Amino acid sequence: MVYCGMSAWPPEWASSFAPGDARFATGEEGTLIKVVRDISSPDQPHLVLTNEYRGRRFSANLELDDLEFLNVVYAALQENCIGKPLDEVGSWELPD
Repeated sequence: MVYCGMSAWPPEWASSFAPGDARFATGEEGTLIKVVRDISSPDQPHLVLTNEYRGRRFSANLELDDLEFLNVVYAALQENCIGKPLDEVGSWELPD
């Protein structure tokens, strides 16, 4: 997956921070639990991914260059990847 000529996977995960929070999810750590398509900004459509890792939730934007491809990725993630470990999601191949 590519955005502006750069790899879009794995996304950069973010979360709120509280005292005692020593570890954030990075790369392909955690489990994909939700995918939302955000096309509110026509110049920058993206998917909002939610990941659960060590009992905490993290979110990331997955931006892609092509709206049609974004829709294909959205459908594939919804149908095949919810509840799967992120390393499995990252190695999953889209059907032709």
